[in-house]
Amino acid sequence: MTTDKNPVINLEPRTIQKKKVRQLRRNGILPGSIYGKGIDPIPVQVNSRDFMPILKKYHGTSILNAKIGKKSMQVLIHEIQRDRVSNNVLHVDFMKVTLKDKVTVDVPITLVGEAPVETMGKGRISQETSSLQLKCTASDIPDQIEVDITTITAKDQSIHGRDLVLPDGAKLAH
Repeated sequence: MTTDKNPVINLEPRTIQKKKVRQLRRNGILPGSIYGKGIDPIPVQVNSRDFMPILKKYHGTSILNAKIGKKSMQVLIHEIQRDRVSNNVLHVDFMKVTLKDKVTVDVPITLVGEAPVETMGKGRISQETSSLQLKCTASDIPDQIEVDITTITAKDQSIHGRDLVLPDGAKLAH
């Protein structure tokens, strides 16, 4: 269950380990782990039907309130392992964070505006990357980085990371 302000993800402790996790996946349960500063890794599991909408809406840029039984902690979706053929999610790693922690996250790029090079028919915009790695505090993770393409007037022109306006306190991690 999620809300826009404080997304909540309900996790359960996982006792099944190693090769037996295939059995969990067949039953619609996604295995995962929580790790972070000051805690031992915690094996967890989540219902796939509950997790997929959260992944689509919040990806790795929103802090989630993870509920594990009576415990609660703030986490980020840190890494998703997918099947190479089907692209189905196989495993999810959550990273325990506090709002003051510096984290490195992938933030999606959104192109904004119309490029004069396209409207004049002189060329087409090609987006080489769909996300950027940013280093910032967990409380300041942006949902996206907007890239203004209205300045592209020639077909050999490009926008580089150094040209972007990043949120306060955020730096490129590349």
